[in-house]
Order: sequence, then structure tokens, then C-alpha cells
Amino acid sequence: MSTAAGMSRTEIGGQPSRGEIFRRMLQHPRYLFRPWIPIVKAVEGEVFARQRLLPPVLDVACGDGIFAWATYGGALDVGVDLDARELPEAARLATYRHLAVADARALPFPAGSFRSLTSVCAVEHMDGLSTVLHELSRVLAPGGRLFMTVPSDQFGDLLLASRIWRALRCPGRAAAYGARKNARSHHVNVLSTAAWHMALSGASLRVVESTHLLSPSVMALWSLTTSTPFKLAFLPFRLVREREWLWVERLLRRVLLAGVVPLLDRAPARDASVGGYLFLTAEKSRT
Repeated sequence: MSTAAGMSRTEIGGQPSRGEIFRRMLQHPRYLFRPWIPIVKAVEGEVFARQRLLPPVLDVACGDGIFAWATYGGALDVGVDLDARELPEAARLATYRHLAVADARALPFPAGSFRSLTSVCAVEHMDGLSTVLHELSRVLAPGGRLFMTVPSDQFGDLLLASRIWRALRCPGRAAAYGARKNARSHHVNVLSTAAWHMALSGASLRVVESTHLLSPSVMALWSLTTSTPFKLAFLPFRLVREREWLWVERLLRRVLLAGVVPLLDRAPARDASVGGYLFLTAEKSRT
């Protein structure tokens, strides 16, 4: 991974914009050749970077650590993920002070160990939602906060194909397409805002902020980059990826930055009621 090897944590600081987070994630070939992922992560990262994360911080389902590397100004305390194959890259990037393989339904920490928990687009994939939320609450100190993103119940409706079907007055096809996309993405927990409030409350977590991310324009952009025509057009770049041709990486990065960053930076940051994702902040009861 020639480009990623040159990344330095000293580049990261302050509160980066969506465009800056997108640029940082493209420094890693894993996401340079899968640009639809940094589009979403840039929007999430801008919001997470503005939160006050009181240490110690636990990042649940931290993955390869590239999102945290691109978003925060320094290493978080602990990152856990169920997939051990993801953690070596997080360790190489020094994104976390400690890493562990762990299931969110059975975290290997004493009660009240953390003042802040983060979970970036992960809980929607986890079976046993009640168990997950109670376990997150258990390891969170009284008064501590959980910061999380999940797809909203509008995710399927805001997909570009769903919107086209509705414009053609085919609401049934639109709904079916959205349902298939959620199923393929293993979104097993797609709840309304009110339902998330109730689920978190049942785990002694009171929602203090909830807002929607991924505006309709960003959802359209993401839908386009995950579409079959885009992936076919993108195929030549993916075929030469293993050759590690730096000129190809530079060209691709330049094209993506020029085409995507202006669209990201013009899109609304968040909306109280409309968006493909939901950002939630919940505080654990002090009693």
C-alpha cells in the first residue's frame, strides 16, 4: 500500500471539513478504489470531530481505524472489533492506544469503564439490539455519553433508484428497491427516530441529541457511485490496483477530489428531519 505508507498523524488536527476527511481517506488505497465509502464517512466524520469526547473513549466496531485516523486529532483510548483481520491496519496507523477483538454483546471491560463511546454506522448490523444497547450502557460510566450513527428509516426512500421509481409513479417498486438495499447491506436495525429513543431509553440511555445526516443530494451522489454503470466505468482503475502505479493513484485521486469535494461541501451538514443517516447522542443515567 504505497500511498498509505506515507500517511502521518501529524497532518490531522482541529475540526476537519467533510472535504478534508474525504481527502484524507483517499490517501489509503483501500478507499481510493472504493470512493463510495469515504463519501458517507466524510459526512459522519465532520459531525464526530465536533463532539466533546471525554476520556477514556471506547470505539465500538472500530474496523481498520482509517475513519478515526482521518477524523480525530489524536489516538482514541480503545478500539474493538469483531473481525480480527481489521485490527492490524488500525494498529499500524496508531489510531488507538489499545485494540481488542470483541463482540459488542459481550464487551471485555468492567462496568463504568468509559466516559465516551462511539459507534460509527455499526449497530444497525448487529443482531440482538437490546443486548447490544444494554452492554454499551453497562461499560459507560454514569453521566457518560454514547455517540452513534445508524441508517435512518428514510435510507431506502432516499436512494436514487427509489426516487426515480417514485417519480415514475411506481411507489411499490420504490419501496421494494429500498427494502432490498437494506437487506443486502445487512441493516437489521432500521428504526424511526422515536423507536431509537425508546430502545436507548430501555438501556438507561437518554437521547440528548438526534439529527439526520446525508442530505438527499449526498444520498443521490452515494447512490450513483454504488450503481452498476459507475462501477463498470470504474473497473479499469480497480483492475490495475495491485500494480500500485502511483500515476494512476494520483490521477484517480485528483478526479475524485475535483468531482466530489465541491458537492460534499455544498450539501447541508445536518437536518432535523430529513436524511439517510441518523446521528444520536445518548447520556447514561446517573442513578
